[in-house]
Amino acid sequence: MNLLEYYYEDPYGNIVTGPLESSPLDYDGDGQPEQNIYSATKNSVQSVFSTLGQLVGTDDDVFIFVTDHGERENNISYITLWNNARLSPAEFNNELQKLHNSGGRINIMMGQCFSGGFIDSINQTNISITTSVSADEAAKARTDLQYSEYLYYWLSAMNGSKIDDGTPVEADTDDLVGVSFYEAYQSAKKADQKGDHPLYKSIPSSTGVICTLGYDQFVRPIIIGADKISSQHGASYSIQNLPDGANVTWLPGPGLVGSTSSIPANFRYGGRKIFEPSYISASISIGWITFQLHKIPVDCWGCGNYEASDYLTGGEGVYQISLPAGAYGFTWGCD
Repeated sequence: MNLLEYYYEDPYGNIVTGPLESSPLDYDGDGQPEQNIYSATKNSVQSVFSTLGQLVGTDDDVFIFVTDHGERENNISYITLWNNARLSPAEFNNELQKLHNSGGRINIMMGQCFSGGFIDSINQTNISITTSVSADEAAKARTDLQYSEYLYYWLSAMNGSKIDDGTPVEADTDDLVGVSFYEAYQSAKKADQKGDHPLYKSIPSSTGVICTLGYDQFVRPIIIGADKISSQHGASYSIQNLPDGANVTWLPGPGLVGSTSSIPANFRYGGRKIFEPSYISASISIGWITFQLHKIPVDCWGCGNYEASDYLTGGEGVYQISLPAGAYGFTWGCD
């Protein structure tokens, strides 16, 4: 075991100085310590986020779980690390920036004391965070001192049964995606008996609703269609993995015209430019849940008479014109 000289909060919020013993490193119960275990130093935390930043793809989801100790000084909350180091909300947000991408989602569970002080620093999209307490509260232990009160009920909700005795926990209230991060927050907040004030935030509101930790992860709807549209030849767009009963509102970008409610939907270029970049997006509503699909880029081009000097390259009587793939039938003219 690894012994560290450290300080911590006892179940009553008192600061105690003394040695702490490393927690077991066998997380899955197979009798073997897990791989890729890092020390809780500030350098290690920053290194892990940097490494993940190189690995996380646009369709990956990341779950961040923070437990044990937190501090608060001058109205700022901190995550307590080894060697008397700590991580502020601003520093934590900087680490999150390493992971963020256009498609992936990040869900955060914070169980340390004063964890609510991290809520306001979260401003990225496709992210949710729940904290066991507010910014000025110490996290409380259960009466048997074996578990943190809020974490016990949050983990039990995600597990579908209490983590100590296996009693079933019915936390799935929307019958949509199993137990989501939002439902676990609701269940744990309701069950908490120590008077804590858990907090929750999701940007957009759908992120914590459609993400779970289980095999029943919500299958992400995807827009399917062409990446080029002309004014004479439109294109059809549909949505793959569309949930049953969902209502769709199409959100076409600049220059695009067509139906905004039919599935599939047809769009054409209605602008007055020889070439214009645009996009197709859509908003999906399922009951009270609404979320927006990622935009797909679309190249638009118009048919007709246009001033095309901006698209010419060359000189001294030799010119080339750059048009979108598929454009044809153009003629040269000069004045």
